[in-house]
Amino acid sequence: MSTVNGCPEIRVKDFAAKARAALETNGMTIRGAARALSYDVAYLSRVLNGKQEPSPQLVAALNRLLGADGTLALLTPDDHERMAHGVAHPARVDAETVEAFAAVLAAQRRLDDAVSAAAMLPVTAVQWETVEQLAREVRGPHAQGLHRVAAEWVQFMGWLHAEARNDAEAARWLTEAEDRADDVNDGVLAAQAANFKGYLARQQDRPRAVLRWFLTAYHTPGAAPRR
Repeated sequence: MSTVNGCPEIRVKDFAAKARAALETNGMTIRGAARALSYDVAYLSRVLNGKQEPSPQLVAALNRLLGADGTLALLTPDDHERMAHGVAHPARVDAETVEAFAAVLAAQRRLDDAVSAAAMLPVTAVQWETVEQLAREVRGPHAQGLHRVAAEWVQFMGWLHAEARNDAEAARWLTEAEDRADDVNDGVLAAQAANFKGYLARQQDRPRAVLRWFLTAYHTPGAAPRR
């Protein structure tokens, strides 16, 4: 496994991609961020290009500067090792591996509050390819849990495309999310995908479609009861 300063390369590159996306959303350059943080621009450039591991102090400073509320962070070594092991040995995926992938997705969802969807999509798409590869090959008692995480990832991709106004891609991903929710028998997830289609229709100023999708979500078998 390749490393950067002793840190697994995928962890460093994942952080770098997220941080660059946050900079883009905030309209900042690497040079401007270095000036604002009083960091050496060459050092910051190496970090944000995935060539050097960030210090904990830099991670905290970038979170404050970009209003990321702690969402910019390195994957933990344990989580990275579990995910790498799962991809290499799909028949041995355990509950902790499934939880590690779910934690990465949860972090992406939190980051969505601070970073534009357009900036997040390239990063999230690369992560999705890893999840999808494992979902195709996973075996054993925890396969269903991994398939559920994969279904949630498909839904999140649809949401990001809807936010970015890639309407055709959003509709395609959200339809796939409904199908995958059915495959894992998750009515809540299926209803959420329908709700997101309603959100997409609202952006398109299609009120009948908005009502149709929200009613679909409401009447989806297994969806959480509305209060």
